[in-house]
Amino acid sequence: MLLTTALSDDLELLQRDGSVGLRVRAKPGARHSRIHGIENGALVVAVAAPPREGLANQELVRLFARVASVPQKQVELVAGASGRYKLVRIHGVEIAELRKVLIEAAENH
Repeated sequence: MLLTTALSDDLELLQRDGSVGLRVRAKPGARHSRIHGIENGALVVAVAAPPREGLANQELVRLFARVASVPQKQVELVAGASGRYKLVRIHGVEIAELRKVLIEAAENH
């Protein structure tokens, strides 16, 4: 079953087979890792790690695991390992609950 929903402006979450996918625009080298908001349909995320040797990607996975309250192994970087725009899939979450925690995290940055 495939289900999509809009988050705030134009961020789309895609639920399929027990996981939720989302597009992310990563901003590495930040002081703190946090969700900033939505830009051009992607979730904008500040990442407190440099963009080298996979460090920013690892921190991005840690951030989404913490926000979604899932183990890191349930957060998958599907595409964009070497770019700012990424596709992230979070396994074992429901789209409505993830939507709620992403909105809260973006509002509390």
